[in-house]
Amino acid sequence: MGDTGLVDGETPAREGDLLGATSEDEPREEGLALLRVQVFRGDGEVATPSYVEVLDCEVFERFYAGEGAWVVLARPGVCSVQGRAPDGLLFARSEWHEVELMAGDEVSLSLDLPEERTGGLGVAIIEHELGIEVQRVLPGTPADRMGLVEGDVIIEVDGLPSSTLEIDEFIEVMTGPEGTEVEFVLELEVDTGFEHGVLVLERAVIERW
Repeated sequence: MGDTGLVDGETPAREGDLLGATSEDEPREEGLALLRVQVFRGDGEVATPSYVEVLDCEVFERFYAGEGAWVVLARPGVCSVQGRAPDGLLFARSEWHEVELMAGDEVSLSLDLPEERTGGLGVAIIEHELGIEVQRVLPGTPADRMGLVEGDVIIEVDGLPSSTLEIDEFIEVMTGPEGTEVEFVLELEVDTGFEHGVLVLERAVIERW
């Protein structure tokens, strides 16, 4: 996915060109299914703004319908769907849900975000040949307090090799409920070459400033 320069769960502003790009009233291409997805916060209120990620199936069009609802036009298949909404500088994420779509289907799906605030570490990251490289550390965040610095390379996150994860997958493992812990294995440069170091960090809410 390349250099994102994103901080923890920050999501690219990719849905902007979809807002108002089409509507349910416009003619629909034959053979498609319509999936309506509404995202709710942990308190049961509609999440606005929100975003819906759809994987594993071919999406023909996607647009925001208001009040936390998205409409997805997809080709038949099994779609993996996740709802997201801003939580400070990070994004709260629902569980992934699988939906099997057939041509002509009109399916509604509700996705619930966690009740807990979303915690992160306060780093911007990029891909590295060995895993994930720390590009920037925000002052006053868990990463800053625990001594992570620009250029550190994370080769494992909670036991998973970072080199096997896409940036978004790494972020999903790295972030979690506020107050929970995540373990990094770092590739450290020392006088005799390189060695591995283990660092356990407690996730915290990263507020916008």
